[in-house]
Amino acid sequence: QMQLSKKQNELNLALNNRTLSSQLTYLKSLHEISLRFTKATTTHSLCRIAIELGRDRLQIDRMGIFLCDMETLKMWGTWGTDPHGNVVDRSDFCQEIPNSLFIEEAFTRKNELIVKENVPLYFGLEEVGIGWNIMMAMWDRDECIGWLAADNLIYRSVLDEPKKEAIKLLAASVCQKIIKLRETESANARFSELQIVHKDQAKELAQLRRELSGTK
Repeated sequence: QMQLSKKQNELNLALNNRTLSSQLTYLKSLHEISLRFTKATTTHSLCRIAIELGRDRLQIDRMGIFLCDMETLKMWGTWGTDPHGNVVDRSDFCQEIPNSLFIEEAFTRKNELIVKENVPLYFGLEEVGIGWNIMMAMWDRDECIGWLAADNLIYRSVLDEPKKEAIKLLAASVCQKIIKLRETESANARFSELQIVHKDQAKELAQLRRELSGTK
């Protein structure tokens, strides 16, 4: 019993050390990814960086980022991974948000990573295999703006706790950057509108001056 207890303690220690090492590696990779996010000037370019570096640095078989509008119940793609592991532009993919228990669970369990084991995996609407599938909804206050999805279609990789936590942190980082980019885009659009109004007002003022001069 003493020998078994000693062996069990050694195994637990080795497992804890391995988990800690994985966590530190993921945190370092997430920091590098966050630094690359600063180069993104649009939501579309941000999602591409997230997919490419997420797969490369976090060893995730396939990833995809979807955005949504809860008022119209529409969802559309940004960038994702095809069944062969290629990062592809999925901005042409648009449909109504599916009425599925998986998505409903992600919407109701805010800030939680939803994990399903041994479920059908899809590329668009086509079923391409079986494996684990995860979904992490992204929120702007109380409004869901999209979600990050991932699975293990290609290499059948194991989903351990450090990887789960890394995916949660990646989704949170992407979400915050999308919110900031949208705020910037909105401010730029408003500034452009004000510039147009200013030009129109300047033209009207110049016309009034000409008319006043003619009247005098």
